Amino acid sequence: MADARRLFEKRRRKGNETDLTDCLQLCDRATILKKRRGVFAELGFDSNAKAESFFSKFEDLRNALAHSQDIVTNRWPGLADLAIGVERFLRACESRRPQSGRHEERVAVY
Repeated sequence: MADARRLFEKRRRKGNETDLTDCLQLCDRATILKKRRGVFAELGFDSNAKAESFFSKFEDLRNALAHSQDIVTNRWPGLADLAIGVERFLRACESRRPQSGRHEERVAVY
């Protein structure tokens, strides 16, 4: 979280409109969700272990892409499954997003 706060302050000093959630890394967002009891189940995961495995694979893909590594060789079936899982996860997050004007807490993952 300290890194996210530093990035947030840096962006703010430059005049960029942003909020702290925009400065979180993927692993930070997963940690926040993990600490919120029941959120993984609400987002479609059968268990915390499956959610953690999903986020680990998602982060591995993100890192491979960020560092220009080969993501294709011998990984197509896994990539397809991960893409489907990410789509489901994002749809679940969107369905939890409060409507404007409502005063509910927002899940910081989108």
